[in-house]
Amino acid sequence: MNLKKVLFKIVSYGLVSVALVYFGLQLNRHLADIPPIDWSIAIISTLVLSIVVTALNTLTIALNWRLLLRDQDVHVSLLHVWQMVAVSQIGKYLPGNVGHFAGRAVLGKEQGIPMGVTVATTSIETIWNVIVGAALTLLALALGIGGFESALEASFATTEMLVALLLVSVAAPTVGIMVMNRVFPRLSLKLGGGSLVKPPRVGTSLVVGGIILFNLFVLGAVLKLQATSVFQAHGGNFFLFALLFSVAWIIGYVVPGSPGGMGVREAMMLLLFTPVIGAGAPLGISVTMRVTSILGDGLAFLLGMVSLKMSPPPVQNHR
Repeated sequence: MNLKKVLFKIVSYGLVSVALVYFGLQLNRHLADIPPIDWSIAIISTLVLSIVVTALNTLTIALNWRLLLRDQDVHVSLLHVWQMVAVSQIGKYLPGNVGHFAGRAVLGKEQGIPMGVTVATTSIETIWNVIVGAALTLLALALGIGGFESALEASFATTEMLVALLLVSVAAPTVGIMVMNRVFPRLSLKLGGGSLVKPPRVGTSLVVGGIILFNLFVLGAVLKLQATSVFQAHGGNFFLFALLFSVAWIIGYVVPGSPGGMGVREAMMLLLFTPVIGAGAPLGISVTMRVTSILGDGLAFLLGMVSLKMSPPPVQNHR
């Protein structure tokens, strides 16, 4: 085996192990600080809503992928794309955190989508997620993490920053593809199935970048709802929760080897949210958010499988 790959795996799984150990130690230390859950109708409704939102998130992921496929002259209905996303999304919990992409490639090939096009579009999607998440992370660092609710209420500053971040997220993948086509044309031809990978259209860029940003803020809203309803933690505003969760999410997303960011995301949530709502509530919401996320992805998987059995998608003709 290549030495670089061995070292990469050692570092990757080492980071995941450190995160898991840290989370375990904090859980043991602050277990008594986690607010007790009063299983009321409101709390159960909050958790059910969290599961449904996670399941519906596969629809926005499918919309983004369909738009990116269309820009590569591959036309598949939104229903069929959603079926592939919903069924494959559960694969992110496999070791390596790439099972959902592999599943999408296999299902796409069965429907006539060239493997190279699937690789190219999922790569663009991944890079876009990283760019938007990294931009939000930089915004959090610029504003100062922890106890900065007043800074986040400077509406003009945050509006300008968010507009700038959206513009960056729109332009970066397009510029990256143009550079790849010029500097690495063979790679682009291989990924494009014999044709150069086409940069996303302006309209596609606006929608994809906006949807990724929207998804992160929706998940932040779900987290805020869980903190307030389930654990009675009222510190911090919605924007703060969305921003800090985006930081935790992107770090869990980019650390390789962590299934669905498991362990890494939770450790980051403890670090980021403890100054805002204390030590106990972040432990609680990191667990409830993970459980509802897994159940939501499981619900999407079941719905996708049922949909496939009820209406098997026909093989599509592309290009």
